[in-house]
Amino acid sequence: MLSSFMLTVLACTQEAPKGCDPSGDWSDWPDYVDGHQFLGYAWCADDGVDLELDLASFEAVGLAAAGVESDTVDAMAEWNALANPPTLVVASTDFSSPVSDTLRADDAAGTTTPAHSFDGFNVLVAANDLDPGWVGRVAVTKSWYDESNATQETDIVVYRYALRSDGTAEETDWAVASTPTAGQADLLYNQVHELGHVLGLDHSTYDASIMFDAQPDGVEYPGLAPGDIAAVEWLYSG
Repeated sequence: MLSSFMLTVLACTQEAPKGCDPSGDWSDWPDYVDGHQFLGYAWCADDGVDLELDLASFEAVGLAAAGVESDTVDAMAEWNALANPPTLVVASTDFSSPVSDTLRADDAAGTTTPAHSFDGFNVLVAANDLDPGWVGRVAVTKSWYDESNATQETDIVVYRYALRSDGTAEETDWAVASTPTAGQADLLYNQVHELGHVLGLDHSTYDASIMFDAQPDGVEYPGLAPGDIAAVEWLYSG
């Protein structure tokens, strides 16, 4: 369980060239908009972003499917309430992902989890995997984009265990569709953060932002900060 003072560190990663630029040439972008950096890409299609939610994988790591779906839909609603970003949609809840079981030797050896591969599906999945490349991280979003800098796919993996720097594992006590208590991490908070990466936001320098790179345990999702809103609306303002 996370201690009452521990921060849950969140992460994102990217591959391919810098991303879709709806606001002018990438080189002309500001370094920050209201404390936020950008990953360098964005969704260019007008028909929204469909994510396959692998509820079976969350159940496999002990998280209730109904609560996970509720938190995910609520997290999408936070971003969908804004005027400019593409609409985030749960395309299905019975998608079968290859990371829906327990720790595997290939992950312990440091190889890429199957959900983090380009296969044409935007996947939101849970795993018990301990990836040495993400010490302290309990969720990782990875995106791919093409030569025109338009996002082509994004995958999110939510981990039940965080890997400590000494190589041992620490279980994350997720509060699912409920108010977190001391030592718990709010899944809704996490889902909103990771979906911000899906949309193209990097981390914020402001600790009040949902895109700050550390999530305090025992803290309920506080809502999008003004900087979160300003950054994503700037990114998709055209």
